[in-house]
Amino acid sequence: MKKKIFLTFDYEIFLFEGGCPKKSLFNPTERILNILEEKNIKAIFFIDIMYYYRISSIESQIENCMIFEKQVQKMIQNGHDVELHLHTHWLDANLVKGNWNLSNLNHYKLSSFNISEIDLLFDLGIKLLSKICTKIDSNYKVKSFRAGGLCVLPFELILNSFKKHRISFDSSIATGHKSEFSNHAYDHSEITLKQPYFFSETPLFNDLSGDFIEFPLSWFKVNFIEKLFLKFKKSKHDKFNFVGKGIPLNSIKKNGLFKKFSSAIYFYSVDHSTVSFSLLNRKIKRYSGEHLTFMSHPKLMSEKSFLIFKKLTSSDFIFLKFSDFKQNNYKNAF
Repeated sequence: MKKKIFLTFDYEIFLFEGGCPKKSLFNPTERILNILEEKNIKAIFFIDIMYYYRISSIESQIENCMIFEKQVQKMIQNGHDVELHLHTHWLDANLVKGNWNLSNLNHYKLSSFNISEIDLLFDLGIKLLSKICTKIDSNYKVKSFRAGGLCVLPFELILNSFKKHRISFDSSIATGHKSEFSNHAYDHSEITLKQPYFFSETPLFNDLSGDFIEFPLSWFKVNFIEKLFLKFKKSKHDKFNFVGKGIPLNSIKKNGLFKKFSSAIYFYSVDHSTVSFSLLNRKIKRYSGEHLTFMSHPKLMSEKSFLIFKKLTSSDFIFLKFSDFKQNNYKNAF
């Protein structure tokens, strides 16, 4: 059974100190689009539309705004799915000497707003995204959502927005995973479903009669022996540095010997710089399920991860968009 992979990319700059958008977002995304076009593979791009909202009204950001629009439109032209991603702490961001400061995290989580405020944020995001995309595809419609920082719970706060805008798909759940970030948190540790599943009121539970489908993010473990092997195999010629320039959100990390000897968890992604393609390929083939959802970020790509991406897209896996998912056939399989 060939594995079926959903390639998703969070189209965003760094979320603590933005850095240079050309280096962090536009240039690496262009390289990603070129590889996808060369291999005739379609992907899903989750657009951080609140960034666009902030730059669209600032004269000094007009060039970035135009590049943003043209690149998102190119995604549509190339047949990719362009979907909604909300990092709402952009509302509190400040532009300081040409660089965005996003250190105010009071509104990082959607749950920091009430239902009415969240509804307005969805209205705004979808209106702006549609304005960009309908210039290329008059039938364009947002079908999918990913919450900023994967903080999609409690889902009842956004349920009305999903229904209002007829959003069918969500991809904000990291099955069995719990965030260790200090500045935001999510707990999906009690969710056991690894394959796409239907839900109605909340993605916490499978409901075959539900109107929505969750595409949970897939992850794998790297044990101590595999860590040692990766370190041993690492070439001095490997280029691990991000092509993007900026400062990501800080996180709580394990320190000392425990971290060195413990296993590590990695989301399936093409932006890995420390994981080899051979290991990633092996983990994909051993994954306990037919479908895998990758989550990648242009800003986190390195020269090594671009090589991994090229190898992955040259493999014999099946690459799908969420909109390719055969809902009725899949439901009948349960």
